[in-house]
Amino acid sequence: MKNVKEISNSESSGMDFSPKEVKNKKNKIVLVVLLILVVIFGALTFYYYKKFSELNKDPLGVAEQEVNKLLERVSEHIVLPSDERPNIATVNNPESLKNQPFFANAKNGDVVLLYPNSRKAILYDPVLNKILEVAPLILPTVGTETNVIPSKIETELIVDTE
Repeated sequence: MKNVKEISNSESSGMDFSPKEVKNKKNKIVLVVLLILVVIFGALTFYYYKKFSELNKDPLGVAEQEVNKLLERVSEHIVLPSDERPNIATVNNPESLKNQPFFANAKNGDVVLLYPNSRKAILYDPVLNKILEVAPLILPTVGTETNVIPSKIETELIVDTE
């Protein structure tokens, strides 16, 4: 019997950990967790660096993709002229345009698609994915040049709402 008690006592003493062993296990666990966090942080940093590099390499390509996505979304609601690319403007100050009926429902961030050859203007809300207004586009004539649209629309857009 004495031998059995000694064996059981020696086995149970193997289960007891000294404070030093417990501290070493905690340190190992903390080290492993920190290592995992560093690896995750490094992977995320690498991913976002690659995305940022792609944007910097070809900003025109990215802009072209955005225009194509916009045209695809608008074309779900209306048939767009296929023979020309629109001039695109974003509404930044709708209050200054409220005197024109075309912009009565415009909000910041709405998009205006101008088709000079087709003489069509479309006001589109990308948030609601909804066409707010469609109107014929009246282009001013300048000297002998006709159908000239400025490359940058700054203040006023003339749209026939009749």
